[in-house]
Amino acid sequence: MEYPTPNTHSHIVAWHTPKRLLAASVRGRSHAHEGKPRDDAFHISYFTKKDIYFLAVADGAGSAAFSRKGASLACDTACKACEKYLLSTNALKLRCSDLELAKHYLAEALCKGVAAAYEAICAEAQAQERQVREYATTLQVALCKKIGTSYLFVTWWVGDGALALYDANEKEVFLLGTPDHGEYEGQTRFLTMPEIGGNPQAIAQRIRRAVVADFTALCLMTDGVSDAKFESDVALSMPEAWGRFWADLHGENEYHVAVSLDNMKAVELSLEKWLQFWAKGSHDDRTLAMLF
Repeated sequence: MEYPTPNTHSHIVAWHTPKRLLAASVRGRSHAHEGKPRDDAFHISYFTKKDIYFLAVADGAGSAAFSRKGASLACDTACKACEKYLLSTNALKLRCSDLELAKHYLAEALCKGVAAAYEAICAEAQAQERQVREYATTLQVALCKKIGTSYLFVTWWVGDGALALYDANEKEVFLLGTPDHGEYEGQTRFLTMPEIGGNPQAIAQRIRRAVVADFTALCLMTDGVSDAKFESDVALSMPEAWGRFWADLHGENEYHVAVSLDNMKAVELSLEKWLQFWAKGSHDDRTLAMLF
């Protein structure tokens, strides 16, 4: 098979830092039944020299033959481009205390990362003599850096799924973007659309920022998770819904399957197992990336 993809994939990063990165992706039951590969992808990283966390999640379009490559290219390229730019910015110090300066550089990094992701997919399509739409994918990207006593988040999002910052103690949730829905069910927007990924102004307009004193988790997820765990787009902005989601991750579900968030040796497999939950009508690929 061209562009082979493992049925499951998980990874942990930065467990030596105050916050931790965790992500996992599993093939959906519908793809398994049809013998199709997993189209979701993710990438998580920690830029040690700048003390910056990176997360990306992508959902390849089911109607696009090579969307799995588009999704993985988008995540991996965005990370490389963001890191390259941020490491070259001498003004952004490891212990930066200038919030406005950090906002500027992280936003610039994301704009460059998203543009590079789009260009990488276009180059792959051209090399294979295919249409870019055959690599169609959504994309969520987030950067986080501690500035003084606060955490700065800068995010970018196109497509469905969810990207949110949750604080269990304060019972607050910030949806860092807006889910893209088309005129009919199943239609969404993609990075691979020229008017989005190929338009610098459109890229910049999707940047979101948040500054908080502390948080429980930053979550990026594909619609295979969000559609099953949240009743509607309205629920994505409700602290109560996120409280139930967080409790679900801790085992408050009918199968009593919990993610071992405090066990570095068990956490990856436990998240893969949790992602295989049963939900009526929910058989899509599932991917969840978290900073917590």
